[in-house]
Amino acid sequence: MASNVKTEKDWQAEADAHSLAEAMAMQSDGGRLKAAQGAAKTMIEEEQDRAEKGVLRTRALRKVAKGNYSAEFMKEHGGEKK
Repeated sequence: MASNVKTEKDWQAEADAHSLAEAMAMQSDGGRLKAAQGAAKTMIEEEQDRAEKGVLRTRALRKVAKGNYSAEFMKEHGGEKK
C-alpha cells in the first residue's frame, strides 16, 4: 500500500511548481511583467534605504559602545559624557 503522506520535499516541489507556473503566466502578460518590474525597482530602493539606515545605526552603536560620542551631542540630548 502506497503512503499518501507528503514529505517536506513534496510540499516544496508543489510550491515551486505553482511559483514557476505563475511566473510563466506573468511573463506572457506584458502589463503584468512591467508592473512587476516597477515593483522590483521600488523594492530595491526601499531595501537600499533600509540598508543605509542600518549602516548608520551600526556606526552609531559602535560609537556608543566605545564611548566615542561628542560632549556636544550629550549636552543637546540631556546627558553628560563620562
